[in-house]
Amino acid sequence: MQKKQTFSDELQKLKEYLKSESNEDAKRPLLYPLFKKLFGEKLRIESDACGADIYVEGNLLVEAKSDANDWLDGFYQALHYQKKFGLAYSMLIVIANRFIGIWKTNKIPELAVIHAHTADVSVAPNKIGKENSRKTANSLKKEIQNAAIYWLEPKDLTGNFFTGEGKSLDYEIHEILNILKNTDTERVQINTHNFIQSIEYFKKFFEDPIDAIHCFYAVVAYWDITSTVATNDYLDTFQVIGFKGHKLSESIKINPKYFSELKKYIESHYVFTNQGSGITIDYYFSRFDEALAAIDPEYVKQHGIFFTDSNLSKFALWFVSNLPSFKNLADFSDYFVFDPAAGSGNLIANWRMKLKHKIASELQYDLLRTIERRMKIDPWHVESGFTIIPKTSEKKGLNFIDKSAEEYIALIEKELNEKNLTLNKPLAFILNPPYKNTDENEETREETESNYLIHNSIIETTGEDAVKERYLAFLGQILNICKFKYSTEYSNSQMVMIFTPTSWLIPRPTYQEFRNVWDKHFEYVDGFITTSNEFFKISGKWPLGFTIWKYKFDENRQNHIKIWDYTSLKKSDITIDWEYSKDVVNSILEECI
Repeated sequence: MQKKQTFSDELQKLKEYLKSESNEDAKRPLLYPLFKKLFGEKLRIESDACGADIYVEGNLLVEAKSDANDWLDGFYQALHYQKKFGLAYSMLIVIANRFIGIWKTNKIPELAVIHAHTADVSVAPNKIGKENSRKTANSLKKEIQNAAIYWLEPKDLTGNFFTGEGKSLDYEIHEILNILKNTDTERVQINTHNFIQSIEYFKKFFEDPIDAIHCFYAVVAYWDITSTVATNDYLDTFQVIGFKGHKLSESIKINPKYFSELKKYIESHYVFTNQGSGITIDYYFSRFDEALAAIDPEYVKQHGIFFTDSNLSKFALWFVSNLPSFKNLADFSDYFVFDPAAGSGNLIANWRMKLKHKIASELQYDLLRTIERRMKIDPWHVESGFTIIPKTSEKKGLNFIDKSAEEYIALIEKELNEKNLTLNKPLAFILNPPYKNTDENEETREETESNYLIHNSIIETTGEDAVKERYLAFLGQILNICKFKYSTEYSNSQMVMIFTPTSWLIPRPTYQEFRNVWDKHFEYVDGFITTSNEFFKISGKWPLGFTIWKYKFDENRQNHIKIWDYTSLKKSDITIDWEYSKDVVNSILEECI
């Protein structure tokens, strides 16, 4: 089998060029390796290219500058090689310190083309570049910038990439490579900074705004730089065919009057990914909460949903895997890992330890569909196995707390049995349950279908006061399920890993009775606290706990909670590439905790 071509060394040199403040003459050799590897013997440089820095006949021309402010000089200079020397190319690139602009020559504004074509052919390209730049009005300069199919300037690199405030060279160099590999394709990039705007654009094609989200997440895994759109004879459904015809999305319903516009949009755009720097399709799923909040903020608010930050979920799983007490359990191969309030799926999807099977459930069908899509496109989850409860074909969600433990276990067993599996392993609950107090805004919660009904068996476990806090109702149901499994199977190994407010850990007087019951059934293992508004988009600030418990009945137990204090932890501290080796990740985290 042919070995896959890699560009690690060449991209590193390109990155060095972009970061370097040296004169372009001094650092120009850093450009050559990437273009040489891509275009081989077709590559021409300097004297062999009539003085152009890089030239590939019929394909592209590159003009290098020292300072980003000189990009317009470089733009016109590159155009003049065509007029003066007859160089033929379809793509024009200007590159400088922390800057790169890429244009398709057939997409350049008309007035800029006129300036280039009326320039004195006897004058050198570098002088024409300066002359045309001087007589270009600011309005035309902006047009030229907007016409670029790719644009990176110094200010883009000043913000935090992972919060959407800025770009990172580690990621941008891979996108530049993607464009250079597909110079004959004309597409606009949808990336980590603008994908929510793309979903907003989709809203025009659907009556219900939430369907715009479903549309995006249904096609995102198939929407690359080669994607086309297929439809039926009635134009009322479509599918995206991506990766040069090798991948096909599910069929999506659409009003026929919008088909042509939607087809044009998809076929003129593509979704940016690159495995080499960690931006995969799963990254877009991990930010599902932002998309949902942008489309329907009331939905998020009334469900009491604070979707788990993707990096916080990875940090929590790192914490679990590094506990001395879990030395022999860290792979969790003897567990079914279960998230009954999976939300956008960040907790369950980020679990990469060896395990028996994953189970995910949710009250809201909209969220279940997204989780299932997320799992299906990831070979890791497909291989290790997962079950969505209930099946999305039933077009409904599942309330975790409106049934008895026996009824809920029966539902899980039914779904597993259909996959020839049995619930013959203990459950490891991992979840970030809703925090909403059920006394608040009952009418609004009914309108948004966020009004969880609570089974009497849970109320009996938690007490009337505690059960009003929805997360305590979840804990009550977990306790009942673990009791039931113990009574029927003598399974004494159930585990719970859960994000909650800390009020039940202290506990408040109204929660003391429930804590007494909980402590008899669960042994506290470990945990940490951080700050709520650092990782969730909420106005309040309170300690957020992640605690780990093991089911082990002891009539006389009273847990004393000792917890790691990470309240100084910032979102940026754990915004790291979690694909690094374990030793590297440990080294990075040791500096901030």
